Amino acid sequence: MRSISGNSQILDLLPEVLFDESRFGGGIPDTVFFPESIEDLRSIICTAHSTAHKIVFAGAQTGLTAGAAPVDNCYLIVFSAMNKINRVTIIDGSPVIFCEPGVTLSTINEFLLSPGSFRYYVPGCETIQNQKFFFPPDPTEPSAHIGGAVATNASGARSYRFGSIRNHIVHITGILSSEDIIQVPRSKYISNGGGFTVYTDNNNRIHIPHPAYTNPSTKNASGYFNKNPLDLIDILIGSEGTLAAFAEIGIKLSPRVEFLSGMSFFGSPGNAFDFADFLRTESQIASIEYFDESALQLLMKCKNDQSVNIPDFPSGKLNAVFWEFMENSPEPFESRMNEFERALEQCNGSFESTWSGFDIEHLVKLKSIRHLVPEMINSTIAQIKTRYPGIRKIATDTAVPPPCFREVIQQYLDLLKDNSLHYVLFGHLGDFHLHLNIIPFDETEFTSALDIYEKMMSLTIAYSGTISAEHGVGKLKQKYFHQMYSKVDIEEMVKIKKTFDPDGIFNPGNLF
Repeated sequence: MRSISGNSQILDLLPEVLFDESRFGGGIPDTVFFPESIEDLRSIICTAHSTAHKIVFAGAQTGLTAGAAPVDNCYLIVFSAMNKINRVTIIDGSPVIFCEPGVTLSTINEFLLSPGSFRYYVPGCETIQNQKFFFPPDPTEPSAHIGGAVATNASGARSYRFGSIRNHIVHITGILSSEDIIQVPRSKYISNGGGFTVYTDNNNRIHIPHPAYTNPSTKNASGYFNKNPLDLIDILIGSEGTLAAFAEIGIKLSPRVEFLSGMSFFGSPGNAFDFADFLRTESQIASIEYFDESALQLLMKCKNDQSVNIPDFPSGKLNAVFWEFMENSPEPFESRMNEFERALEQCNGSFESTWSGFDIEHLVKLKSIRHLVPEMINSTIAQIKTRYPGIRKIATDTAVPPPCFREVIQQYLDLLKDNSLHYVLFGHLGDFHLHLNIIPFDETEFTSALDIYEKMMSLTIAYSGTISAEHGVGKLKQKYFHQMYSKVDIEEMVKIKKTFDPDGIFNPGNLF
């Protein structure tokens, strides 16, 4: 197992592990470990327990809330060397792949394209060789580790139809800060209010209480999950590394679906939102994504890049909705074309002002355009940071209940326009979950942006929304997380934390 110790060594050799995509500066760890097995992972936790070191877990550092940013003098565990797909097993008639936490989402997709000819043999791959399967949530960042994605309950464009990662995880092997191992299969530990009793591999008994707080009704990745009845595995999913170290994760696969896609352009946000309302009535729609005028203008900056090759936007159409249709599930798109055409016309759009992705090449191209927007925002911020190092992107990850969605978005935009700040708005319109990215061009604008962001969080909470719908809370949003839940709610979550991690060793600063 590789490890590097000492501030100067870590700063010289591993500067990339000190930050995630938020670029929030945490601390400098005492030692950075790269475990290669569950035995390595357990050994590190054992040492930390005896030396009273805190532990921070890190994946590919693609997060946006500093959840994997180390604190001073901690042990930083980087999972990049625990990167094997271990096996394929059939559970309740469905194939499940068991992965180490450092397996990337792109590796999972690569394996599923051709399980029998993957770069190494995966036991049980024969069971899925003759049928195509996929991992439906489709998080935006393919380089993300599955461990980090599960820790934040990540989602993506297709989560509109298939749900977040939570819906597809059926087993977690976790190591507690006591060094004990727990096996948590889905449906084994169910509470109807009385909590859970779990025995570890050392036959130690743990009782986890069933909390009484209520999560927001919206798409949500803020705080420990709760409902009644409650499955224990769902508390671990989205717990942001605060309860257990994930050593192995079981992912339920779904039969592959063929998708058709379109990117429809409209003259106003209202028209685009109206078309999204129609799409939500269509049972075969898998994703509904939005791009406002600022996002399209950003895309135009790379129009001449031959590797992207973006066509001209339809004249006068400055807002767009990207959508995916599940072909032949059960109906072909052709049977729904008249309804789509009528809906487009009612929203002042048309098929003439829609880019189509009716084959795999065009579908990939449309999806790449969608992913290009956050990449260009990050590139813009990186350029600004060369002049003003203290600046970072400030972006919302909020979701609000459907009836107040348009009103809240308009209030967000009014705040920005009143302060003449640059922004880009895009995201998961199907879930009423847009990312409003504020781009400050100097330190004065950065200060204004922070103030406006705080007002946006207060507004979101006032409308019973969530401050984080998919990225988690991490260290950056802790303040707003404690405003979103009551003091009693937070105390219940802390009680759960102490049940799993009595000494508060794991991921200090995340959530609490």
